[in-house]
Amino acid sequence: MGRFELLQLMYQMKKSNEELTLRCRELEKQLDTLKRDTSQREDKLRRDYEQRIDEIRMQGSAKDLQQRMKKIEQLLSMQQIPDQQPVGADLLKEDVPAPEASAPRKDGE
Repeated sequence: MGRFELLQLMYQMKKSNEELTLRCRELEKQLDTLKRDTSQREDKLRRDYEQRIDEIRMQGSAKDLQQRMKKIEQLLSMQQIPDQQPVGADLLKEDVPAPEASAPRKDGE
């Protein structure tokens, strides 16, 4: 190879090296952008997930609170009407015999 051919080869190699360096920098920028975008998406998805979990917990708490309030209202309504017997109390009196009539007395009476 002559001197001129070697210089041409060196020039082509240097030019290729510069082109590869530029492509490498561009790809690194793209990679950084993708990493940033992915990180932002992950953060958004995490926030959405945590928000949804909180909503589900609050719904469960609200249902539990509604059930407890119903029970409290029932108890309060039973306490406000002490003259009336609870529902089903009449049935219990008819079905269960009185203790004096069914139990024999020991003293002979």
